Amino acid sequence: MNVSTKLAVLIISGLCSVSSSVAAQATEDSKQQLLESMSVKLQSGISAFEAGEWKSAVKGFKEVLAEEPKNNTALFYLARTYFELQELDDAEEVFEEALEQQPNSAEEHYWFARVNASQAMDASIFTAAGYANDSLDHFKLSVKVKPDFLAGHIGLFNYYLGAPSIVGGSKDKAAEVLEQIKPLSLSDYHVLKLNLLRANEQFEESLKFAESLLSSMQTLDSKSGFYAVLELQRQKQYEAAATAFESLSQRYAKDKNDRYSLMALYQLGRTSVLASSMVQQGISAFESYLSHIELIEPEPAGPSPEMGKPNLPEAYWAQLRLAQLKAVNTEKEAANKIIKSLSAAKIDNDYFQDELAQAKKLLR
Repeated sequence: MNVSTKLAVLIISGLCSVSSSVAAQATEDSKQQLLESMSVKLQSGISAFEAGEWKSAVKGFKEVLAEEPKNNTALFYLARTYFELQELDDAEEVFEEALEQQPNSAEEHYWFARVNASQAMDASIFTAAGYANDSLDHFKLSVKVKPDFLAGHIGLFNYYLGAPSIVGGSKDKAAEVLEQIKPLSLSDYHVLKLNLLRANEQFEESLKFAESLLSSMQTLDSKSGFYAVLELQRQKQYEAAATAFESLSQRYAKDKNDRYSLMALYQLGRTSVLASSMVQQGISAFESYLSHIELIEPEPAGPSPEMGKPNLPEAYWAQLRLAQLKAVNTEKEAANKIIKSLSAAKIDNDYFQDELAQAKKLLR
């Protein structure tokens, strides 16, 4: 695997896991104060950006820059908009222009690092290292400018953890950054420590750490709990995982904003599929999951980092897994009905279609 491919798979995927606590570091009060100090055109552009109306946002920011070429806020948001559109060359160019306006914020350095990491995805083996080094430099600058900037620390951790050593990757340095994350966000610390242990192939230690977290499940936050139970599942501790997922899923009845508890319900069903046991429990879990997500309104369009909730598995995945369990449970007629419905839907997901084809074979 060449440098650019490895950067794409490891660094970019790591950066996409930035937590909801990272995404929403600016308070609503500070956002409101910022908006009140801006021109009407700039406010309009930012409103379009937050709503995911990318073309309107680009138009608005360009209008501001036509009048004020060095308006740093407009430059920052225009670059962010290009990033959302995956127009990476434009994003890079505008961020470079924004960074010429001193002083620079932690957010500017962080997002420029993200752009460079994304550029590495399409770069040749000759240029990928340059993008990677720029990415690393600006992650470092983001936390230098703002030592408590959680997004920057997590970006830096994921870089060190995923990048090849030739461009500065280092699991030892990732461990150092992890300790800086701990006082900023304990839940992110828990999740990233599990990632680090797995990356080091310390599977016995990662299992022990997960079990130690779950020993205090009653007071453990749902995010930490979810990933700790997921570690049990990964290590084929299926009965323990099912028990813990069921316990965690019960929190959803009390807090409909707790998406991790709803994801636990899906994973309870998936654990049954993986274990080829606890079939009725798995069927009930998937049916309950599907009934809950029908009531959830779609997330509004908007910039990905501000999507403050974890992504829920699509309904079609739950339906497929439900069909698999029903087939095992001698409910082949019901399973075939689900499979036919999924086939007719023509879902645009290659991996899903492969799994669907396998399910069809088993039902013949």
